[in-house]
Amino acid sequence: MTSPDAAPAFVHVLGAVYGVTPEGVNIDVPSASQRRLLGLLAIHAPRQLRAEWLAEVLGVTAGALRTTVSRLRTTIGPATLRTTSTGYSLEGDVDSSLFCQAVANADKTTDKLGALENALTLWTGPALEEFQSEEWARGESARLTEIHAASVDDYIDQLISVNRATDAIAMAEVQIGEYPYRDRSRGLLIRALSLTGRQADALRAFQTYRTLLVEEFGTEPSPEVVRTERRVATGWDGVDSAPEATAPMEAVHIPLPAHLAHRVAFVGRIGEQEVLRSQLALVGESGLRCVVVGGEAGIGKTTLLAEFAHSVTSSATATVLYGRCDETGVPLEPFRSVLDACVEHAPLDLLTEHVAQFGGELTRLCARLATRVTTTPVPTGSDDATERFLTFDAATHLLRRIASLRPLVLIVDDLQWAEPTALLLLRQLVRTLADAPILVLVSRRDPGEQTSDQLRTALAELEHGETRHLQLTGLNEAELAEMVVAATRAVPDPELRRVTGRLREETAGNPLYASQLVRHWMDLGRAAGAREGQQGRPTMVMPEGVPPSLREVVWSRVRTLGQDVFAVLAAASVLGLEFPEDVLLETLELPDETVSGALDAAVAAGILVDLRFVRRTMRFVHALVANAMYSEIGPSSRARMHERVVRALTQDSEAVHPDVVVQLARHCALAGLPEEALQWSVSAGDHAFEHLAPTEAAHHYRVALDAAEALHRSDAQCADLLVRLGHAQYRMGDPQAQANLGKGAQLARRSGRHQTLIRAALVDDLGVPRVGNFIQESEIVESALEAADPADTATYARLLALRSKSLTFSPDLGGWCLSRGHAPIAP
Repeated sequence: MTSPDAAPAFVHVLGAVYGVTPEGVNIDVPSASQRRLLGLLAIHAPRQLRAEWLAEVLGVTAGALRTTVSRLRTTIGPATLRTTSTGYSLEGDVDSSLFCQAVANADKTTDKLGALENALTLWTGPALEEFQSEEWARGESARLTEIHAASVDDYIDQLISVNRATDAIAMAEVQIGEYPYRDRSRGLLIRALSLTGRQADALRAFQTYRTLLVEEFGTEPSPEVVRTERRVATGWDGVDSAPEATAPMEAVHIPLPAHLAHRVAFVGRIGEQEVLRSQLALVGESGLRCVVVGGEAGIGKTTLLAEFAHSVTSSATATVLYGRCDETGVPLEPFRSVLDACVEHAPLDLLTEHVAQFGGELTRLCARLATRVTTTPVPTGSDDATERFLTFDAATHLLRRIASLRPLVLIVDDLQWAEPTALLLLRQLVRTLADAPILVLVSRRDPGEQTSDQLRTALAELEHGETRHLQLTGLNEAELAEMVVAATRAVPDPELRRVTGRLREETAGNPLYASQLVRHWMDLGRAAGAREGQQGRPTMVMPEGVPPSLREVVWSRVRTLGQDVFAVLAAASVLGLEFPEDVLLETLELPDETVSGALDAAVAAGILVDLRFVRRTMRFVHALVANAMYSEIGPSSRARMHERVVRALTQDSEAVHPDVVVQLARHCALAGLPEEALQWSVSAGDHAFEHLAPTEAAHHYRVALDAAEALHRSDAQCADLLVRLGHAQYRMGDPQAQANLGKGAQLARRSGRHQTLIRAALVDDLGVPRVGNFIQESEIVESALEAADPADTATYARLLALRSKSLTFSPDLGGWCLSRGHAPIAP
């Protein structure tokens, strides 16, 4: 023992607790209470510790603490253990601190192996070995033990790097003996064994470790250890040598798939294309970016992406990969298509490098890899989670390598159909490749299919990065006109305006629906021209109704929503383009909950729009969809449904609203109810006429007249309807007006309906007689004069004035005046 006045060179806590003099002589501390106090002061040195805290941690009284301090100071010297006004502190070095500093400095030296070797000589045993189970020592002991184990792993790694495989194996086996579940140590042992050419022993070491984990904990080795084992299985020698200098690899040329290679006429979407180009330009600086393209079915999402893909491929701006999610839910579509294209067209050197690092993990998604790289091993057999991780890791690496050669555009189409595992891979790609020059373009129906929780989670994760949204809407009239001209080569302006107006009305600018209608109308026009022997380009024929091709498109879209939705939408189409929910509920023989649920599903799918009036009203987004649904109903079923609508609309005993009158007129006529059709059509016609809508009024009067004739109504009633019809036609400039007025006047005179006859004559009261019709007008007015009561001076005077106008150019004007007792009118 040395003089107690000599301060120790440092305090030893790695293993036993004692002091060491500058001369290297150990200072024995005989009492366990003194060693405990010395160890506690050492692990907190050089901080001052309060006496109260020390007494509490050590579980002694204040007096016992002072006694222990006094005895320890006598042992190690007063220069080492200092007393302050509030507590105690330890002066001098501590071997655990010296060890940690040496390990940290090893990373800063060029001779890391030598630095680690020197640091490890300071470790002479478990930290605070005598007290490591006590509460005050447990945390520090665990910290120092982990630092030591990690530094041993680093030392083994350095031995492998300098080809000292035998030493590495010995160190690794000792390390594993002490820490059997230390994952990195197991991986280093496998590497060291392979470095000595003992591949079989290396693979056996992996299997031993895997069996241990499965039996003890039900888990698998880490992906890093599994990856090491796979590389050994492919003949890896355990050393990552620097690659030889080679010429830079050229960008991978991957042709567009057939789905995109077939180009279609593309119009509009100028702003959307500019967004895609600007986002691609940014990926080189900011890393991965994402654009989500949404819209209803047929709105042109895929067409937009295809046009963009053509532009970047033709200009060699980027490499394009395309995958489409399948309605059938094929596992990991669309990435199977993407990776197949990569493996098919990537250079063999790139694929060989990939296999050397990741083995055959990718063959789970792309069996073609084993064909191109014949040394590809079978993928690792493990549990689902591990296999999925290894496969995703391999897929991510391959895409990163391709993107490193030239910016990559990854298109994932129809994401609404993606199955959960594909969404997991998409999420991992976005996270792992955040720093890669990749533009991810995702399309989805919005509104569209029901959104799963997994899809919502994936879309939410996309929002964490640089993500833009493009919501496609229908083409405007100028863009529709461009589409029509592109399809027909040339269309005269008046017809072009007529066609685009009809397209906008029927399809709301949906490109798929609009293009199908234009094709159908052109086919009808060509057929009509052939029948009539026309030469040159025939005019488009635009009848009512939906072409068969579009009916199938609408049918398939609605059928995917379920039978209840199909039935409800068919019934809704009977009500018209716009309909109130309560009337639909009265019409259908289905529970209210079923109907409401079907309507909500149709709104979510973008087929209906909720107008959100006080009286909940729905509207078909496209008239074409309503017409297609209506065409799916048989004639007899249609009539019955229209009749049910009539009963629903008339069950309220209160006065019927004028808007409902128009609906009743339509439904009664289509239901084959002539009595009701006659009543409501007359009311609808009167309402339209009073509100300056003669065209609509004429339509309703014509329906009423047909119903009256079908019912064999009296000449008086038919005369009244003919005069109403003629009046409306006169206001709208229809040349048939005079013929119907004349026929109505004739029936009125024959049936003695003088007021109806006078009404027919007075239609022309404010107008000028048309050339060629003045004789007929004259006869009507003459008959009205004969039936009129001269005492009704206002009416009689109007009729006389009309008679005078009708005789202005008649040679019999003078005779007529004398016959009436009037003086001839001077010429």
